[in-house]
Amino acid sequence: MKDILTGVSRILVGTLFIFSGIIKANDPLGFSYKLEEYWVEFGIAWDWLLAIGPVLSSFICIFEIVLGAAILVVYRFKIATLLMLLMIGFFTILTFASAVFGLVKTCGCFGDAFVLTPWQSFIKDLVLMAFIIILYKYRNEVKSQSNLAKSSLFVIIPTAIMAYISFNVGWTFPLYFMLIILVGTYIGSFVSLERAKMIAVSLSLLGSIYLCYYTIAHLPLKDFRPYAMGKSIPEQMKLPEGAKPDVYDNVFKYKNLTTGDVEEFNESSYPWDDENYEFVDRVTTLIEKGDAAKITDFSIVDETGYDLTEDVLYDPDPILMIICYNIGLATTDETSELVELVESCKMDGMTVMGLSASDDQLIKAYLEKTGLDFDFFATDEITLKTMVRSNPGIILLKEGIILDKWHINDVPSYVGLQRKL
Repeated sequence: MKDILTGVSRILVGTLFIFSGIIKANDPLGFSYKLEEYWVEFGIAWDWLLAIGPVLSSFICIFEIVLGAAILVVYRFKIATLLMLLMIGFFTILTFASAVFGLVKTCGCFGDAFVLTPWQSFIKDLVLMAFIIILYKYRNEVKSQSNLAKSSLFVIIPTAIMAYISFNVGWTFPLYFMLIILVGTYIGSFVSLERAKMIAVSLSLLGSIYLCYYTIAHLPLKDFRPYAMGKSIPEQMKLPEGAKPDVYDNVFKYKNLTTGDVEEFNESSYPWDDENYEFVDRVTTLIEKGDAAKITDFSIVDETGYDLTEDVLYDPDPILMIICYNIGLATTDETSELVELVESCKMDGMTVMGLSASDDQLIKAYLEKTGLDFDFFATDEITLKTMVRSNPGIILLKEGIILDKWHINDVPSYVGLQRKL
């Protein structure tokens, strides 16, 4: 019974940690934005803490993946279970405080692939903690399986679970990552089990480091956000058919002219046609939150305050957007290729526009320093961070559909841009 309990715990905890780490490592910048949200809400948004955001988020992702791999292959099991217990304890406290005080709307545990509320995340952490406590309690008794049939189960079952999760989110990379670790360990165990386990954990470390590096230096391998390539912004600004509306409760306050008392009524009983009552106030309370459109905060405004959103989203011609959520943090060193692309697009008559949340003075200084020549328009900073994980980033839009997007390190040639059209 004990072996079954620890075996199930190993499989569930190891698999979930690897998946959670990979999903976040796919978008370390997005995870750093979520951590920044926590720091701000907890009043610890120190400059140095914000400055190391991408490094810290990458470390957490790598740490999570490596611990998951170590648990699955039983490598340095005692220290792995202790570190995992400390980690889950920290995040359980974080999600509990967030849920109780309503600090953040989503936890970011699984990036944008699975969006959990703080309460859902807290419950998830409690369940995980229970399994991790089991592993920690029996840490001295858990050993690698020498029996061929039993050890193969620790390859087949975690792989099957990862396959189910991966196909659910539409991204098979976590499955391949898991296969390399587990199948490699299984095959290597015929030569040297301990060496195979060490190599598997080392591969998980190197693989997760490279994944974080690549997705920061370029763009996420899989974009789970509503601004992914091929998606229509206008369509996602609409509520889906059959969407559930918000449910409100209205309390009407009327003054009784005879007694002078202010009385409260509900929607079915308020005295709207009684001359003895005089309307005083209406108090509206949200009872149940309904469905919301996937995109609710996208707008483009010019310097005069005119809203250009519909003009841009329904333009039948292609538009090249340069996204700088914060001009002060935007790179100015490697923009020669971007300048060349912008000039080529303008010569061909294509609309080129910049979107930023920064003030005019910063924008003007940036344009002068980089040699770029186009107009910037105002858009919410969080929206711009969501649109593309690069500052600046590039988006090719046509009729509101995102045809492609690029990191500043991957500026396309004009010929390559035309191929997209």
